Amino acid sequence: MCGRTLAAAWMRSVVPGRPPDGRGKTSRVASQGALELARGGPGAATLAVGKMGVEATPGVINMGARSSGIDRNAPPHRLTRKMIPQASLRRRATSARPLNLSAHKMSIYIRILSAFLVATTLSACGESPTEPDSAAPARVDGVWQATEPDVREMTIELSADGTARLVEADLSGLACTSSAGSWTSDGDRLVLRLTPTGETSDPEIRSFDYDVSEGTLVLTTGAQSATYRPASGVPSCVTYGFGTWQGTLRARIDDVPMTFTNISVNTERIRAGSVEILACLDTDSSCETDNVVLLLQVTAPGVLTPGTYPLGDQSSGFYGLVNLFPDDPDFPGFDSLRLSPTGAFLLTSIGPERVVASFEFRANERATNAPPAPDGSTFALVTDGTVNLTYQ
Repeated sequence: MCGRTLAAAWMRSVVPGRPPDGRGKTSRVASQGALELARGGPGAATLAVGKMGVEATPGVINMGARSSGIDRNAPPHRLTRKMIPQASLRRRATSARPLNLSAHKMSIYIRILSAFLVATTLSACGESPTEPDSAAPARVDGVWQATEPDVREMTIELSADGTARLVEADLSGLACTSSAGSWTSDGDRLVLRLTPTGETSDPEIRSFDYDVSEGTLVLTTGAQSATYRPASGVPSCVTYGFGTWQGTLRARIDDVPMTFTNISVNTERIRAGSVEILACLDTDSSCETDNVVLLLQVTAPGVLTPGTYPLGDQSSGFYGLVNLFPDDPDFPGFDSLRLSPTGAFLLTSIGPERVVASFEFRANERATNAPPAPDGSTFALVTDGTVNLTYQ
């Protein structure tokens, strides 16, 4: 813009409205043409000035009569008969001699050319390519982990939907806590609102100054800061193995109420669509498949989410097994695979360190010719099942 304006002002000063020889019309038209050229900038293609044709392209300007027979390829420094106004050509159609232009006309030509060059040069100050905007701020969402070897490890997940999860492992004290909630950022301030897993209290608010640069997230609160780096996933406290499953697992089996304290829960595959719960009566050993009394398994496509899962098989839906005689090597127990029994598993809450559900089902003999239970029973009925477990 500034180049065009300066060029136009320059033309108004060097190409006055009326020349010394009194031919005002020609000079006014030339001035107007120069202004149009200045406005068009270096990309202008053609400029008509009065009865003269002026062709302007970057680096070349040819002037000649406006006629289909004009040679527009003549070099700009050569003044030939083909560059003379049409009126002069008509008057001298029979003459082949070069025509000497007046000093005033020559001055106009030179000044128009000069104006074009000035506009081309100065327009750069106003038409330079737009400077790119400053780089977009680095994204803070993702999974970040900060580790002090043998001391502590903290993993934080900031999801794009505004949910957050934090796992803090005390590696020296063999303890782990996890919490979940939401996060927001404002400028260089990050705010977490988190509730410990298994609790229903109001969320705890944590506020940090943060900076994301060169692939790291630095969180600062007061005089303390921690540097986080990208992580592939969020470990659970179960992964560290610093706690136990605590809470309630009970059911009525053949109308006998039972409460289990020796429990094993596998939540490592909930993102793949499965959870497995084992309950044992003895407390002298870990709960495994060889001493299990009650086994509950849910399998679904995709990520396992709350919902009702009807009885199915071990690859789809809800599967249950009951064995009140785990010490009898000849009795395999009863399960839910045969004779189309009824039952369902209602999953209320699921997470790496949290399972809440209710269930009921009938378990039948596992094979057509399977031996009965040591007490003579041929099935087991499970009712009023409740799961409310937290790893801590």
